[in-house]
Amino acid sequence: MMHVQHLVAVFVLTALTSVCMAYERNTHREISTAAIENSTLQTDPDILKNLGLKGSDRFRNSKNKERPIFGLIEDGADFEDGLTDDCESRPRHHFYDPAHDQGLRWGIVRGEKSPDWALEDKGDINEQEFSYKNARGYFYQALTSTKENDRKANFGLTFQSLGHVIHHIQDMAQPQHVRNDIHIKAGENCWYKSIAKLIENPSLYEHYTDDNRGNLPFIDPDYNQGKSVVFTAPRKFWTDDGKGLAEFTNRNFVSVGTNYQLFNNLPVANAIYPRPVPLPGQSIHIRDLLAEEGRTTDLDGYVDFIANTVADPVVGDKPNSRSASVSIFDQDLKTYNQTITYNTDPLDPIFNVQVTTDRLLTLNRFNFKKAHDFLIPRAVAYSAGLVDYFFRGKLEAEDVTFTDTGISLRVKNAIDPQKTPAWANEVLYSTSSNGSAGSLVVAFDYQDSAGKTQYGVSNTVSVRATDTLAPGQVSTDVYDFTLSVPPDAKNVNYRLIFRGKLGQEEDAVAVGVAEQISGFLVTPNYLPTDGITGQRAIFKQGGQWRLSEKKNLLAGNIDWKGWYVNGKPTKVLTWHGPKARYFPNPSGFSAPFTPNIFQNGELFSVAPHDVFGAALMKDSDGKEWLIAICMRFGSDIVYRRPNVKSDSPALYDPVTAKDGWQEIGRFLPDLGWNLEIPWFFNGDGTAAQTMRRKTKYIFDDIGKLISSQYDGLDRAKIEIVGNLAERTNLGNYSGITVTSTCERKPFPSENCLSYEVSLQENQLRDGKYIMAVDYLNNQEILAVLSDTRSGMYDYSASRNYTKVNDVCSGFEQHVTSLNVGSGASSLAIGSRSYDLIKNDETWLYRIDSVSNFYTSSATAEVSYSSVNERNELHHVDLRYGLLTGRSVKDSFMTAGSASSNRSDFVVPTTLNTGRVITQEVKSNIASQLIFESSENTSMPFGIGASLSIHLDSCGPVGSKVEYPDYRTIIAPLTGSWVVDGGENLLITQEYTGQNGAKRNFNYLTGGDLYQLIQTAPEDARYYPSGVIK
Repeated sequence: MMHVQHLVAVFVLTALTSVCMAYERNTHREISTAAIENSTLQTDPDILKNLGLKGSDRFRNSKNKERPIFGLIEDGADFEDGLTDDCESRPRHHFYDPAHDQGLRWGIVRGEKSPDWALEDKGDINEQEFSYKNARGYFYQALTSTKENDRKANFGLTFQSLGHVIHHIQDMAQPQHVRNDIHIKAGENCWYKSIAKLIENPSLYEHYTDDNRGNLPFIDPDYNQGKSVVFTAPRKFWTDDGKGLAEFTNRNFVSVGTNYQLFNNLPVANAIYPRPVPLPGQSIHIRDLLAEEGRTTDLDGYVDFIANTVADPVVGDKPNSRSASVSIFDQDLKTYNQTITYNTDPLDPIFNVQVTTDRLLTLNRFNFKKAHDFLIPRAVAYSAGLVDYFFRGKLEAEDVTFTDTGISLRVKNAIDPQKTPAWANEVLYSTSSNGSAGSLVVAFDYQDSAGKTQYGVSNTVSVRATDTLAPGQVSTDVYDFTLSVPPDAKNVNYRLIFRGKLGQEEDAVAVGVAEQISGFLVTPNYLPTDGITGQRAIFKQGGQWRLSEKKNLLAGNIDWKGWYVNGKPTKVLTWHGPKARYFPNPSGFSAPFTPNIFQNGELFSVAPHDVFGAALMKDSDGKEWLIAICMRFGSDIVYRRPNVKSDSPALYDPVTAKDGWQEIGRFLPDLGWNLEIPWFFNGDGTAAQTMRRKTKYIFDDIGKLISSQYDGLDRAKIEIVGNLAERTNLGNYSGITVTSTCERKPFPSENCLSYEVSLQENQLRDGKYIMAVDYLNNQEILAVLSDTRSGMYDYSASRNYTKVNDVCSGFEQHVTSLNVGSGASSLAIGSRSYDLIKNDETWLYRIDSVSNFYTSSATAEVSYSSVNERNELHHVDLRYGLLTGRSVKDSFMTAGSASSNRSDFVVPTTLNTGRVITQEVKSNIASQLIFESSENTSMPFGIGASLSIHLDSCGPVGSKVEYPDYRTIIAPLTGSWVVDGGENLLITQEYTGQNGAKRNFNYLTGGDLYQLIQTAPEDARYYPSGVIK
């Protein structure tokens, strides 16, 4: 009869139905639900968000039923036991014996090893459509599909396939599935149910588990605190030097068909499976045992429990006091006092041993319940761990810039080893083991003009060989992606997707959001048509400016640009400072500095004190630091902290603030320094400079302050090496030397003596002085004021007397007066020079006269030509040669002659005057005329002449040094002037127009703010503005 059963089994199992299920379908659903609740899909909201999904999204499963995301995973865990009916062969692939490295082996019946089938990582398997490998493919297709139906279908299959895979993880927590212990249950709807009934031996363990689904211990506080198990490869969830779940269950638990064996009526380890090793356990009366369940019985006798040590290399060993049972009772605790003859393997004559005993080695519900305490929490934790592993690949798109053809960025491997230390070696490789390059692509979605969501994808770019990235590392190269987004697109979202080798997984997928973090932040003085108030972000993409729908963005008006790649900055920080950047706000304005540092349109960090300068730097080990120079009680304090976002101003503490601010330099001010100008860093963040206005204090003999005066400008520099900052006073140039000379030939002391008199005065200004300092990347840029103005006054007169009888009877005289002014006071910024004051003036006056006692006559000639230009600056940015200001240019011209016989007379002339007022922007990027007006007049004019000679005395002579004051060259206006990383210029400022009216001027490189942020009134303005990136 046994031989016949064996033949029937072979026949049935060659077309195997669902006869080998592990946990029942509903049990798998509930374990999967618990696993999802403990996975990052539930605990980390950014996982789904980065995929462009919400927890409420629904997709169709393989049975075309619409289900929520978590429901799809539950479906997969259910469907793995049968996709269509109870007559499928999938369950025979749900076994894996790690002790013998084999799948199901029963007679001639074979099944794939569970990890081989579930992962499909060792080659394609026919009829397998829901493996881990399939899930990866569906996942990538879902992320990159441009058709909504394809995207939804692939997301549905992704989550369902994950359910299929974790079904196998859960089966590894069923001892029969890891000890080649087949258990047969005829499918209710199977066509050969009647044949299968001949060899049916359903699993009592699974039956008990299903009956107690409502009380399963999904979480054991003593095991992993409900957290996911972490591994570095999918197969390790099965086997990993004793840590895999198949190994754990195989080594620590027996099954009904591979129970301990009796030797000399004492339990010993199974002959085929030497582990677990039985230990003596408790002997409990049957009535006391059932009383634990609140039940009574008339049975009499004891159940001897076999104990064992559950070895767990992760959390340590723990005793299992009820590993198995030895008693006169059977597994149902009903039969007793019988002598039993049984076969250890009745269907396999090779391994079969016949045993006769009056005590039974059994597994009953008390053994099952104890096993649940170990196995169910692990089934949950390992299932959750595999889900976490699948979604572990995280990217961050760094230094995102929208270009005329698409988007450029650097790639960061954003896996966080501090959060998951086991993933510290999850390296994103440039090539896989077979030499194929990893790939990058940018997928995007947007709403079209009809409000419908559309999808797009860029070209595929290969990861460059230099960019093998450990967690936290950023690619050396910048990657350019070509994509096309319609001009009217709204709510555009970008995702950066990698496919290739990640850690030990050859064909992984990693995803990150590419935020719209370039462009400017502007503040319209009107309500835009979209109804969004406050500051708005604008960015340039595909050669077009676009308005972002993002709200509550932040930026300061002073910026640092650094970490240049291919001549473009990849990092931008901003903070609050004076309106004119290098020059202090006028008195009466509020203090501009705050502790806040902004990046990418949001608050990035809060320093311990007001921030005067900020930058990012890398130390010699490649670690990134945020540097801030703060001012406190007149001292410069240099701080650093790890380059991570934080709104805490806390100082470093090894326990409470590991990422807190570290003070690396504190410097008292030099005597007389005024701290009112920001510090400006170089592109590497290793050096910063600023200007310091000096005040000289004057005290009386007893030390009382009686006055103060301006005493020049110093240039200060801070350099950072490692964790140490040093400050140096670089001083300044020598200043403007003013040299005055005078030569005078006086009148003679005797009367009626012919003579020549003269007076010649000269003033020469020469020198240069640093007014401001900044960096373009690592190149120092100075604003240097040079003064080359000169003036000359030349007066000469001669008189020749006529004598009659040695008596003066008349004279002839000639008088010439010449004034000449020339040169300019100019501000040099790099190779460009701007005149602040420019003079070109010539005044010539000449009288020739003859006089005697009776008559006199004279002729006079006058010519005057003058052009004077004065510029007042409103804003300067040395990095871009940017200067905006107001120029007033006045011109005067006149010429005339006259004759007279009077000693005093008037030379009639015509005075021509002109005034040109210009408001303009000059820069290396763009030059714009804001406003220009001109006025010319012509009028009769008379210049007095006198025959008398007047010779003034000399004025002060000698040399002195002047120190120009930056407060005298700047006249801050209301407005904003900012340049983004793409060297686009935005200006929004007030100016004085015709008839003194206040107007607003707005300019955007290649764009129109009025059209971009509709509907703008005539007097629209957009300040304050800031640069996002």
